Amino acid sequence: MGIWIELGVFLLALAWGLWQLHDLKQERRKREQRQREEAAAAASLATNPVAPPDAAPAAPIADQGQPATTAGSPKPPSPDA
Repeated sequence: MGIWIELGVFLLALAWGLWQLHDLKQERRKREQRQREEAAAAASLATNPVAPPDAAPAAPIADQGQPATTAGSPKPPSPDA
């Protein structure tokens, strides 16, 4: 009877180990794919260094919801200064 318990524990440990190896292989594939994509992006940037393709042009300050500056005299200094 005890041998079956030991065999069951061994099979559970074996299944867990195989599952961990499977997850490790998947993560290794993902990492290698990401490294290949980064290398390809770096190579394309090296051939065309003008601007990266995912860079968005900077918007003017007025388009970002900030008040526009007005022409006139500068602000008086604060009393703490």
